[in-house]
Amino acid sequence: MSQRDPKANFYQLIRDGYCLIGDVLNPDMLHRLRQVIAELLDAQSQENRAPFQKRFSP
Repeated sequence: MSQRDPKANFYQLIRDGYCLIGDVLNPDMLHRLRQVIAELLDAQSQENRAPFQKRFSP
């Protein structure tokens, strides 16, 4: 998603429960965040992590 009108981001957040805002994290921070998320998911049971695995897999 491009950097669009903040109101559009707000309405998407309300409608969908999330909105994407690009270029907030630098590539190194994004890589580290994905690693930590993967570690946290690994600590969960398969049943608990299944809904999130596709979204946050590095």
